[in-house]
Amino acid sequence: MKKILCALLCLIMLLGVLVSCKNDTPDNKDSGSGTKGEETVSDVVTDTETETTRTEIVNEDFSQGGVARDYTMYVRKSRNHYLYAEKDSTDKVVSGTYKRNMKVQEDFGVNIKIKEDNGDTKTDEWITALANSGSAYDLAVPDYWWLLEQQGLFLNLYARDELAFNQDYWYSQWNDNVTINNKLYTVAGDASLEVLENIEIVFFNKDMTDTLGLDMYQIVNDKKWTIDKMLEIGKQVSAGMDTADTTDDDVYGAIYDVHSLRSQLISADLKLTEIKDNGTIELIAESRALNLNIQAKVKSLIHDTSTNYFGGGSTARTNMAGKAKLLGEKKAAFYATCMYAGSTVKKTGANYGVIPMPMYEEGGEYISTSYGVSTFAIPKTAADYHFSAVILDALNYHSYNTVVTGFFDTAMKAQIADSPEDARMMDIARESLYFDFAWMLDQGGTMNVFSAYQKATSNPTTELSSELTPAMQTSITGLANIIAFYNQE
Repeated sequence: MKKILCALLCLIMLLGVLVSCKNDTPDNKDSGSGTKGEETVSDVVTDTETETTRTEIVNEDFSQGGVARDYTMYVRKSRNHYLYAEKDSTDKVVSGTYKRNMKVQEDFGVNIKIKEDNGDTKTDEWITALANSGSAYDLAVPDYWWLLEQQGLFLNLYARDELAFNQDYWYSQWNDNVTINNKLYTVAGDASLEVLENIEIVFFNKDMTDTLGLDMYQIVNDKKWTIDKMLEIGKQVSAGMDTADTTDDDVYGAIYDVHSLRSQLISADLKLTEIKDNGTIELIAESRALNLNIQAKVKSLIHDTSTNYFGGGSTARTNMAGKAKLLGEKKAAFYATCMYAGSTVKKTGANYGVIPMPMYEEGGEYISTSYGVSTFAIPKTAADYHFSAVILDALNYHSYNTVVTGFFDTAMKAQIADSPEDARMMDIARESLYFDFAWMLDQGGTMNVFSAYQKATSNPTTELSSELTPAMQTSITGLANIIAFYNQE
């Protein structure tokens, strides 16, 4: 395998060292200069570790003869609830979406419109739709899973000065890890509400942990919230349960599904790729020894008799209410799931709390990930690149105090995590987000090393080597092809 990795590195070197550079953009696609104009500091947000400064955006009137100019987004069906709303609503997310869009429309003289795909979309269908769209779409919002970045459909967003990627309304955890040769074709920001909705966290039954004399928040604060600790507690609460019968009186330590299994691997510090300071990307899915230990530990958690693990692919969460019910009925101490499941958990009437996903070993750092994200891209067929970029920046800039606040601060932290401690735990999960390049590019036949880890972990009889070795072969080729594309564009 060392020979394979050496071959990969040599191939990367032959393809060219990845350096920071910006591409030119066709002049006939711009209605403006592509600059932001004079900037003023509007607010400064400071936390205990870092200080970030948000720069006020500059409004620009795109109306024509007093008539608002249409700004049309092509969006995956059912993913538009945080991008478009026809009217205000009591729903916090819909209301935030409506207010944000109204603000952008008024400030920039635009009319935000949406075009949905057919709802059962695949990569080829999006390629065809965008290729045949002419100049109909100013913005595309695809699913990250479709790998449209390598189809030559989108602009390099780093070539657009209108997009202020140094600002805190863009998710650098995502964007930095999909940047190759200073080229970024799809991007995530505050307008990508799925990043927050799909963050994996752990809900716990306070009555059950209190009975054991445990302060879960202190365990987290002391950085002792580990997979081993979860197993230890799980075995205590499930002691004596009869797993041989078919009755519904079993008590579990933890509940996991296919999504939280995937996220637990990342939260345990699984690293599949490493981005070097000079921009090169090294595939370390097999060479990093710690990865093997992490996979073994997560596998022992998932298949322990005290854990209720259920698969089911993308439909695994259709039984979310049933699994949350176990938590409410004190039949499970922990439920590892996504943040938006909080409303389902609350309906059970459980006395619950919220904590981040457990780490690999004591004293480490908490790591979170979000299992699904729809990203933003500017089609090369867009009529006016400056127009597309300015409004994209504005949508993300104005999302924090509207959509993000409505969901994260009002709906989740105030209503679901209804204690200061739970809200702080949610902040820890949000602030520790990590997205691995190979995780985001995982696709059969391209870079499927993460799928190899998932398959080997979810199947109790499958050895990691049997899945990872062939996956490494295809991933090495896939990574080389990806880099070659980014170097030639």
